This record gives sequence, C-alpha cells and structure tokens, in this order.
Amino acid sequence: MPDERWLGASQVSLLSRLREEADQLRLERTGSAEALAVRRDRVERAMRAVPAYFDEVKEHLETLLPPSPRRYVLEALTIEKLRLGEFYFNSRLRQVLEREVYDYHIFSFAYRSEQQLDLMRNSRFEIDQLEKLLHTARIPFDLALSRDSDHRIVAGRFKFDLKFRGGVRFQADPEEGTVAVLFRNVDRLDAFELEFVPEEVNEALFDRIVGFILGENESHTLGGQVRFRKPARVYAREEVKSDNNGVVSPSAPSDAGA
Repeated sequence: MPDERWLGASQVSLLSRLREEADQLRLERTGSAEALAVRRDRVERAMRAVPAYFDEVKEHLETLLPPSPRRYVLEALTIEKLRLGEFYFNSRLRQVLEREVYDYHIFSFAYRSEQQLDLMRNSRFEIDQLEKLLHTARIPFDLALSRDSDHRIVAGRFKFDLKFRGGVRFQADPEEGTVAVLFRNVDRLDAFELEFVPEEVNEALFDRIVGFILGENESHTLGGQVRFRKPARVYAREEVKSDNNGVVSPSAPSDAGA
C-alpha cells in the first residue's frame, strides 16, 4: 500500500517532501538539529576555502602546462613523459537543514602524450586483466575481439591514445563532520580517499595536494585518515560502455525494474 504521506499532497512539492524526509533521517543519525547544524557549519567553512585557491591554481597551470614527472605502470608497460593540461574546476551545492551549502568540489586535469598504443592479448584472462586496468584508470579504448569456431573469445586487440584524466574531489560530509578527499590517477592508475576534520582543510593542505599532483611530494605527506569505501559493482563486459571522456557508463541491466 502506498505511504499515506505521499497521497493527496499536491500542495507540497515533491522536492520539499524529499528534503524534509532527508533532513529527518540526518537528524536521526546525528542526534539533534543543533548538533547537525554545528557540524554542517564547520564543514561549510572548510569547503568555502577551496574554490578561490583552486581557481587561481587552475589559471596558473593553464599558462604553465607543466610536465608530469611521474611514471605509471600499465601491466608491463611504463607510461612516462606526460604533460598536464585541460584543467577543470567545478562545484555543486545542496541543502542541509534549509541552508544551501557546498556538496563537493572537483579539480581535474588531463595527462597527454602523442603516443598511441596497439596491444594484443591472447587469452580471455589477459583480455579481462587489461580491460579492468583501463577501466580503473578511465582510459578510453577500442577493443576488437577474435573468436574461434565455437564463438569463444581467443584474442583481443586494444587500441587507445595515451590520454587520460586525473583529479581530486573534495566531498563534504556534514553528518560525520568531515571532508573526504578522493585522489584519482595522481601517483598511480587508481584511486584512494583520505578523510580530514574541517580545521585541516586549509591552504597548507591545498599546497600539499598541488605539490602531490606536480610530483613534488608523495601521498604520505598529505595527512588525514584513510577512508574505506564500499566496493563498486563490477559489471560484466556486455553491460559496460565507455563514453568519449573515458568515463565508464554501465548500461541499464535487463532487470532494472526489479
């Protein structure tokens, strides 16, 4: 039976009802409106420090287009002599307890090379391994599969340009009173996430993050606590598509209505 709260409520917008229920759930998790408001405001002060710094960094790096000193390993292949470019900064807002606050900030960039790769893999296992690595690194690729007379996959040919994106995402968590910082494709072709209390999110941290991107320091200098995330769903090959930006876009499963 439909929830009675959702019946005959045309006077109240759907968005308003969703906001009210979300705020109520946050209160249940955090104890009281006052406690949540305090955490929200602490996190928001930290998040408001991010745009001015990274907007200016973006402007300078767009002029400098610095080389990346890092070397990346893709199976047995060493990737180096990449140059940084295509810098991007964006933010999103959301409402918490009737106040509009930052939800996240993203600072991203492209690694560029003139090199084009054409790689053959001669077993299903090798194909799956390389495909997984390329999806993890979000490197767009073309894959041509060869099959035997029984339609079993026996070989795969990968073609891709050595251009991929890396970046940093600042995610506000007012319920926990922390800021999570996700790093993707910075010192490795993978992602990891650190958690900071709001008072740690300041210019000194931003300097360490940009130095980390430029290869001037390593991840152990960043501080924070390692944040563990739930594992993402692994999609079968038939479900996975790659768009022009190399972002994996799973197609809707056939049982989407379940």
